[in-house]
Amino acid sequence: MAIDITTNIFLSALPVFFLATGVWLMLRVLGEFDLAVDALFTTGAGVAALITLHGGSPWVGLLAAALCGAAGSAIAIGLHLWLRIPVLLATLITLTSLYSVNLHILGGSTVNLLGAPSIFGSLTGSDIAEIAILAGLSIVVGCLLFFFLHTRFGLAMRAAGKNTRMSRSFGVNTRWTLLIGAMISEALAACGGALQAQVQGYADVNMGVGSLIIGASAILLGELFFHRGVLGGLLGTLIGSVLYETVLVLALRSGLPAQDLKLVTGVILVVAILLSSGVSRLRQAGRRLSRAVVSRPQVPEVVSPAEEGMREHG
Repeated sequence: MAIDITTNIFLSALPVFFLATGVWLMLRVLGEFDLAVDALFTTGAGVAALITLHGGSPWVGLLAAALCGAAGSAIAIGLHLWLRIPVLLATLITLTSLYSVNLHILGGSTVNLLGAPSIFGSLTGSDIAEIAILAGLSIVVGCLLFFFLHTRFGLAMRAAGKNTRMSRSFGVNTRWTLLIGAMISEALAACGGALQAQVQGYADVNMGVGSLIIGASAILLGELFFHRGVLGGLLGTLIGSVLYETVLVLALRSGLPAQDLKLVTGVILVVAILLSSGVSRLRQAGRRLSRAVVSRPQVPEVVSPAEEGMREHG
């Protein structure tokens, strides 16, 4: 029983890690919101499903899903950069438009992938083997993203996300950093959708609804444990994804109807925000206390009149 619950948690959490990492890159590194992630998550699942159902390699399907996610994000950010449409409105337009695109890709509302080839190959059905493959992919992607964000372009991207004006004054092309960063972000989210479709055995046009909320919940939960630097962000996103899926799996196991899962997702986000705010206040109080302890008032030196006279004369 406990083993089944654990395997279900990790099989669900590792695809969510890809989604949450993409949301983390957009939200925490670039400092922007991308509402199109809900649709591009489904786009990734649909593209990967379409390729595998037509006899293509599931790995090619995974790559194609990433490319389609990047292309969709390029359209959304292009509307913002070159047509001067605000980011939220541009991504909302893309989100709405992609719903019809996803229906065309899937050929309907749902596509069954049972029996279709997957990245797990002959290991399909072995939960431990599937978790090992997903964990390996997660480690590879996490390492690549970690090293990328420490390259010169990655550092420029992080700087632009923190302070756009200052970055421009130092010669950083903030348009390109936003565009490339958003494309990587949505490529990761689309990969998450493709992986989830292969794990659960089907792709649905509504499977991406609430993806932004799911990613934000995982980020906030993870930041309760890790909140500094790129490595801390990636580790926190992984832990947050596991915690998020743990709550959902336990809720389903306790008899909660499946139609209430979106409600649970909203509750998790609210709780994560409250916990994050509380932990942040505790950390600030700890810093103030440590400063007060370190910077103790200095006791003035007491000098006798004789010593003072000696100092004046000599």
